[in-house]
Amino acid sequence: MQARESVVLVEGPDDRHVIHNLLKVQLPASAITIKAKEGIANLIGTLSVELRASDLCHLAIVVDADTDNQARRPGAPKCGSSVS
Repeated sequence: MQARESVVLVEGPDDRHVIHNLLKVQLPASAITIKAKEGIANLIGTLSVELRASDLCHLAIVVDADTDNQARRPGAPKCGSSVS
């Protein structure tokens, strides 16, 4: 029986490096696959394929908060605005 895979999707190589270093303290290197998707658009674009992977056990997604939230989520309330 093939082992089920645990995957972390990140935006880019810097994120992969950070997540790898955070996780290596607790987990063996082979326990998790970290995939850099080269940007939020590519990450979102491949999400359905990643979710359908037959050997997938766990999926985590890490995205940066360093860009304009409105560009990522049109129609979302702006930071600091009240929601009614």
